[in-house]
Amino acid sequence: MNIRASVLGIFVFIIAASASAGEGNKVPLATPDSDIIFNAKDIVISSDYIPDTENNVDTIMTPSPADKIKQRLADTFFATTEGTNVLNFIITEASIKEEYIKSDSWFSSGQFKYAANFALNMQLVDSKGKVIANAICKSWGVRTISGGSSIEEREKSLSDMTDKLIDNLILQVREEAERGFKPYLKAK
Repeated sequence: MNIRASVLGIFVFIIAASASAGEGNKVPLATPDSDIIFNAKDIVISSDYIPDTENNVDTIMTPSPADKIKQRLADTFFATTEGTNVLNFIITEASIKEEYIKSDSWFSSGQFKYAANFALNMQLVDSKGKVIANAICKSWGVRTISGGSSIEEREKSLSDMTDKLIDNLILQVREEAERGFKPYLKAK
């Protein structure tokens, strides 16, 4: 039995009960300990990512990688609510694909290979709709898990991989903010 079917059976009620994060999530106002604050009227977080259901486990993860990315962005980046510019974070990819690799040996089970790919587009748009700053940030990775591992072990490994890749993605966004968006950041 593959992990998609196993996890789906376990979490079907959670998925049904979960409210998905809607398009255009608003980012809260800056807090005193915020280190990345944009001189912008607003920050909007949305997703253009449409999951491919074939071999994707991100579609059954709760919360999904896209939801985790949205939350991390909302927890990390803030707006002054001044001016007319709007910062858009658009998640373009948040997939984790599963592949089962059969073993050539009678004595060992196969392996599950998970390939994750996360990407977002960061755009600062002026009041006329013109993009005045833009950056694309990406994070990807592969993890192999023994076919004999428990569902809990696979879930923990996938969650760990997801969190590490999101950490890397947020680090790239921070670097891009300090580099290409520096004129639009609130002075520290």
